[in-house]
Amino acid sequence: MLTSDRRKPVRANRTGEVLRKMFNLAIEWGMRKDNPASSFRRRLEHERERFLTRKELERLAAALEADPDDRTVGIIRMCMLTGARLGEVRCARFEHFNLEHMTWTKPASMTKQRKIHRLPISEEVAAIVRQRRLVVPEGCPWLFPGEVEGQPVQEIRRGRPRGPPL
Repeated sequence: MLTSDRRKPVRANRTGEVLRKMFNLAIEWGMRKDNPASSFRRRLEHERERFLTRKELERLAAALEADPDDRTVGIIRMCMLTGARLGEVRCARFEHFNLEHMTWTKPASMTKQRKIHRLPISEEVAAIVRQRRLVVPEGCPWLFPGEVEGQPVQEIRRGRPRGPPL
């Protein structure tokens, strides 16, 4: 299970970590005296980097253009235009954007590095922020409010039919 003919270090590492944790809990709960997975060593993982092809980008643009859900389209476009993580865009608040200086200030609580991150935004991103201000109820802080009052949108796929793969 930890080694395979396909040589997938990520899967092997996650499996090893689960086994090590499982046996550590068994020791903690008095079910075992030792951890046979304690000597597991992580394998080197290589990050994959892949970009959408021109054809994929064209199909994505067409799908976004045809999608009636402005909230989902706005989230996806902001991710693409800023390089921000989905969670950062979902939890974005109007107060984080300075449209006069064309910046988005992500608070430390929103970033993976737990540091304040200021980034310039394009006119396209500013247009999304302006458009969201027009459709979001007065007093709501979220660019993309969720179904539960006082919370940002939780996921963007719920209730959406899946089309053909890009």
